[in-house]
Amino acid sequence: MMSATNESIERAIAPLVAARNLCLYDIELSGSGRARVLRVTVTDAEGRGPDIDQLASLTREIDPVVEAAVDGGFSLEVSSPGLERSLRRPEHFATARGQRVALKARGDDGASTRLVGTLTSADATSIEVLDDDGAMVTLDLDAITSARTLFEWGPAPRPGKGSKPGSAKQHAAKTSTTGRT
Repeated sequence: MMSATNESIERAIAPLVAARNLCLYDIELSGSGRARVLRVTVTDAEGRGPDIDQLASLTREIDPVVEAAVDGGFSLEVSSPGLERSLRRPEHFATARGQRVALKARGDDGASTRLVGTLTSADATSIEVLDDDGAMVTLDLDAITSARTLFEWGPAPRPGKGSKPGSAKQHAAKTSTTGRT
């Protein structure tokens, strides 16, 4: 849930983000005193991150607007959500359906629990995750203390495969084009 400060920042910068055909993914004001950081996360219409020039330009445009909306000093970070996206709002969970997620949740007894699995459904108040043991787990969004999508790398290439300079495959191609065997 967003604080009143985050909501006022969102109202102030949303038109600037929309004018660049970008979508406001998230706003987070964290820290205290001189160590406060305002993170503004944006995507394009397809959910991908904008390029570095778009981010730099947007940062210059947002900075004076948020200075007026936020009391005290802060550092401003404007970025894309990246491969492993933080999931904080109901709409974040909704767009992450079918993806692998890692999350921490607080149980009724106050104990913290970790869960890794595939997000199968999400609505405004809860999510369902098929955990790695095959169990379906339903969680209230209010119980989730942190969550993110997981990016999983594919298998590493096998050693000796590929066409590096000087490789056998490249040498064979050179030999056949020169007519020597």
